[in-house]
Amino acid sequence: MNRAVLQQDMPDKDTSDHAASLEHMGRADGILPDQKAWNGIHAFFENYINLQPSDYVILCYTPEVREPSAWLLAALAARGVAYDTLPMAPLHDEAFAGILQANVPGADMLEGNLYILMLEAETMSHNEAVRAAVRHIPPEKCRVVRIINAGRDLFAIGLLPTPEELSMRNAAILNRCRGIEHMRITTAGGTDLQVRLDQEKFRWISNRGMPDPGKFLVLPCGEVATYPAAIEGHLVADFAMNVNTGFRQDSRLNAAPVHLEIKNNRMIQFECDNPVIRDFLERSFARENADRVGELGLGTNFAVSEPAYQNSHLNERSPGIHLGFGQHNQTVSTTGYFCDIHIDLICRGGFLHFEDGEPPINLEKLEPTCAPHPELVQGEDVFSPDEMEDDCCGLLR
Repeated sequence: MNRAVLQQDMPDKDTSDHAASLEHMGRADGILPDQKAWNGIHAFFENYINLQPSDYVILCYTPEVREPSAWLLAALAARGVAYDTLPMAPLHDEAFAGILQANVPGADMLEGNLYILMLEAETMSHNEAVRAAVRHIPPEKCRVVRIINAGRDLFAIGLLPTPEELSMRNAAILNRCRGIEHMRITTAGGTDLQVRLDQEKFRWISNRGMPDPGKFLVLPCGEVATYPAAIEGHLVADFAMNVNTGFRQDSRLNAAPVHLEIKNNRMIQFECDNPVIRDFLERSFARENADRVGELGLGTNFAVSEPAYQNSHLNERSPGIHLGFGQHNQTVSTTGYFCDIHIDLICRGGFLHFEDGEPPINLEKLEPTCAPHPELVQGEDVFSPDEMEDDCCGLLR
């Protein structure tokens, strides 16, 4: 397998030799990341996909993540792994599907496995195009990895835990929460929520970085989530906000928390001293169904201790609780509604109180379990513009 370069016209980019130019960029002085990020890149190859010298990689990237893409190519070259590159426009790119399909090798040409790495900043693009391009490859020989928020923090922080470590923490929550109907959630910042769960109707989601043949792997990871059958009380989001739409301002909430009152699964009022956040939330909550609580999320990535400035999935992976307003993590037939926005409001830490009298779960000091992770079916954690994709794992009781 050679390192032929895939070409595509993109604004202000020289597309004559992407692989060579990106690899050179990755090796240039001052371009390689710091040691922590570089270690994280190699940890990704070793712990998350178990990359071997006989494997073949197609790296697809959007313009805004050209630099971290170059880091990955430099690491691939250092490992002696063959690769191609394919630049792509986010969300809408008419040429992408055809070019990718033309450059995916036949199954008989693969000595090892095929890895398609999709690097983007905030979007999750071209899912159906990727599925169509790899349809002829046996699932056990092909893996698609969607890397959202590709950058220094993802590699230096977000990928420090191994998938096995995250799986043990996710399992600790899932094994404790399965079968219960009521739960109280509190935080040191003032959150106090009463939650009712419907284990028969609403699935649990487990994003832990573990591969599943034929399914996409989504990074960053470290979270379990479900849809609350009923929820009310007071939420103090004092960590960060993450939304599935463009937001270029400071997403941190530690200096100016968002206080929300929730009744009958809807936000009925909120306050925030940050005028930028307040204005954004006012406009967002005004959209149809955006005031509904569509997700109860519990972060488990213990490496994420401080909020990131940018709109980032790393923030909701932090060891704390968050509520997602608007779009949910279930099927429309189950919830009865759809929303075109998803707003995660994230707390620092959190305690899960149960009616059995046992000590609450402290998410910031979560004890991993050696008990097996519950069996999973496909679920969803992030949403694409074309359809909901089966990228993460959801638990059905």
